[in-house]
Parts: sequence; C-alpha cells; structure tokens
Amino acid sequence: MEKEELKKLKEWCITTAAAVNALSAAKKMAPESIELIMEYPSDKEIHVFSGIEKISEALDQPIHSVARRGGSEKRVTYDGVTFFGLDFTQRDN
Repeated sequence: MEKEELKKLKEWCITTAAAVNALSAAKKMAPESIELIMEYPSDKEIHVFSGIEKISEALDQPIHSVARRGGSEKRVTYDGVTFFGLDFTQRDN
C-alpha cells in the first residue's frame, strides 16, 4: 500500500477511535432520567466490511483471528477501540 494511503488510513483510525471513546464516555454521563441501551463492548467496536488487513498495516498492530461457527472474525485493537471484519466460509453442499 502506498505510504500516503497508509498515512491517511492511520489518521482516520486515530480520529475514529477518539470519536468512539468520546461517545462512550458521554454515554456513561447520561442523566438518570433517561436510559440508554449500553452494548459494551460493542459501543467500542467498528465493524468494517473490508480492509482489516490495511488497518492492521496502517496502525502497525497485529490482527487477532477468532474462529466462529461458519467463519472467522479478524480484529485489530487501537486505543481501546476494536476494528473488526467478518469472514464467512462457504460450505459445499
């Protein structure tokens, strides 16, 4: 991947992680008069359709693979936020 593209992707990831962390903190400060649906840790996760390998390269962070029934999940964590993508395997019938 080009150096400039990696730099832009890294900046996007850093900005996104900061925004997610700020939103998570704001949710925790909600007044008692309202109830939020808290889906921690999913409120600190970003689901990407493709490009998890590029995110790993841009952030210089390893990919952690988790086996799931019918596929796998690839995860990259940065500043407490997890970027993840799903990979479903096809079954031959």
